This record gives sequence, structure tokens and C-alpha cells, in this order.
Amino acid sequence: MLNREHTIILAVDPGSEFVGWSKAEGHSVSADYGVEGPYLFCDKFTSRSIDVDRVVIERFDIRQFTNESQLTVEVIGIIKWLCFNRNIPVGFVTPSSKRKFLEHVKQHGLRSHAADAEAIRMWDLSYGVW
Repeated sequence: MLNREHTIILAVDPGSEFVGWSKAEGHSVSADYGVEGPYLFCDKFTSRSIDVDRVVIERFDIRQFTNESQLTVEVIGIIKWLCFNRNIPVGFVTPSSKRKFLEHVKQHGLRSHAADAEAIRMWDLSYGVW
């Protein structure tokens, strides 16, 4: 059973141009975060031993099929496949849910897709079903 205060969570804000990510333990605002292109993020995620207890991803619903939406879905699929193979639980957060934490995260200096990822992580810690 995972303990929320000591669980290391990797949160991901997937996108076709940029993937925001945030990794931290417990409720502290993340000190380990970044924004990468989707291929670079997937390369880093697949080529390293990822020391995390849980991965949480922003849910993505396709409203119109485009090359960009397909790439976003592929990034999510790669993450889910790797988590399955590494026995890491995966959770999802709706885009609207993270808004509750965005202002708090931005007060700590995070911006852009990394701020979105950190807001996803904070929402999952507070409200996610584990």
C-alpha cells in the first residue's frame, strides 16, 4: 500500500509539441521538473531506470483526429506500456481538475507545461483514487 506522504509520483502533461513532467515525494512542490519534446521525453523515460512509485497523466480525449492528437495519444501509450512492464500504477487526472492547484504551483515559480504537470501531481495526491 502506498503512503501519500512518502510516495514518489511522476506527473505528466502530454502534448504533441511539449511534454511537461514533475517528480517529487509527498506534498512538497516539486524540485524535479521539466519540459521536453515528446520524442525526447519518451527516450528519457524508456532509457532510464525511473525511480517512481506512481505515474499520473493528464487525461486526453480526442475531439478531432489530427497528427498532433495522434502523437499525444502515442506518448500516453508509451508511458502506460512502460508502467505496465515495470509494475508502476498509473492514474489519470482530467484537465479541469488540475486547475484547482495551478495558482498554488505558479506561486512557487513553475511555469508552462511543468506547472501543469505539478498541478496534476498535487491533485492526485489530494484527491486521486489509489
